[in-house]
Amino acid sequence: MLTQKLGNELMKVPKLDTKGTNWLIYSDRFQISVRARGLSSHIDGSEAAPTDPIASRATAVAAAITKARAHGDDEEEAA
Repeated sequence: MLTQKLGNELMKVPKLDTKGTNWLIYSDRFQISVRARGLSSHIDGSEAAPTDPIASRATAVAAAITKARAHGDDEEEAA
């Protein structure tokens, strides 16, 4: 029980004081918590950043508009 409680306490990341007086505790707890959750690769940069769904959608919409315009031009030339 004590081990589980100690583990839970280590997973809690304290709020960083605006003056940085608790930086060491904050930094250690943050790193422990991130590693325990398997998220280290997101922090250290070894995992690729996720794609921006809004930018991806905008690119897809722009491609669809371009394609539609190209088809519209083809139809006008055929007429």
